Amino acid sequence: MSAGLRAGYKQTDVGVIPEDWEVKQMGLIGTLTMGKGLLKEDIQLSGRVPAIPYTALYTDFDEVIDYAEIKWFVEETSAPYVVNEPCVLIASSSNMEANTGKAAALPGSKRVAVGREVITFKSSSDKRDLKQAAMQQLLTGQTRLPGFSGEWEVAQLTSLCGMKSGMGITSADIDDFSPYPCYGGNGLRGYSSRFTHDGGFALIGRQGALCGNVVGVEGKFFASEHAVVVTPKSQIDVRWLTYVLATMHLNQYSESSAQPGLSVSKILMLDLDVPPSKSEQTAIATILSDMDTELAELESRLAKARHIKQGMMQELLTGRIRLV
Repeated sequence: MSAGLRAGYKQTDVGVIPEDWEVKQMGLIGTLTMGKGLLKEDIQLSGRVPAIPYTALYTDFDEVIDYAEIKWFVEETSAPYVVNEPCVLIASSSNMEANTGKAAALPGSKRVAVGREVITFKSSSDKRDLKQAAMQQLLTGQTRLPGFSGEWEVAQLTSLCGMKSGMGITSADIDDFSPYPCYGGNGLRGYSSRFTHDGGFALIGRQGALCGNVVGVEGKFFASEHAVVVTPKSQIDVRWLTYVLATMHLNQYSESSAQPGLSVSKILMLDLDVPPSKSEQTAIATILSDMDTELAELESRLAKARHIKQGMMQELLTGRIRLV
């Protein structure tokens, strides 16, 4: 331990931090987005979205506005520079140099229109944590969505769905250009010229390295003999059932052999908590699906930022681009 440091802390390039913390580049754990230059013609004196984000953060108007004194509003509530989720706002520039770099946490309880002199930092890892917490609460009935009531019941999977392995297919019948996706025990194998199912289903890997993995599939597809096709009964929302199956860690029920495999008859005997109505199942699935979509967008932007960084490093470190 360095002299003068408290026990349990360490010195780093960013200052003194707890020993079990790590120092990482911001671009590796989230996304950074600049706000938009808001013109006065874009703004009116009534609306729902405050255009000035936080005390001590400067916007296009070079004014410091407290929440209690908000004057300007914008109408585009779904615009990319409108934030309504937990994030960090950072002042990127200002007429007052002392304010540049100042930051404040936005809890996400209000929509905020971010001006061009403010950077928004969103953490994708936090999003994953939020989704995991939401799944735990919503899929067990610990948290109920507004408008729903009634007791949840414990039911066996066999009363909620049917399960059946797919059909045999050879590798010669799978390619990269045919119209129908082909799923096996480890997920997507490729594409086929024919399909076995059409509609919404959950698929469970029955055999293979990823035995027990669960994916949701819609449309026409081919299911091989190493995939179990889960067909929900009429009172069950297939997307809700897919999320539940994914949380059950089905690989723990695989049987030891030359290759791990699942017994459909044993899986069908497993119990799970079931909401009293299909509409509640659908509402839960919709929320989790929206979170998945947002996570995918964040991860795509993060991958793009990493790619740009790698390209710039290559240019700078080889001298192809010279700094002035």
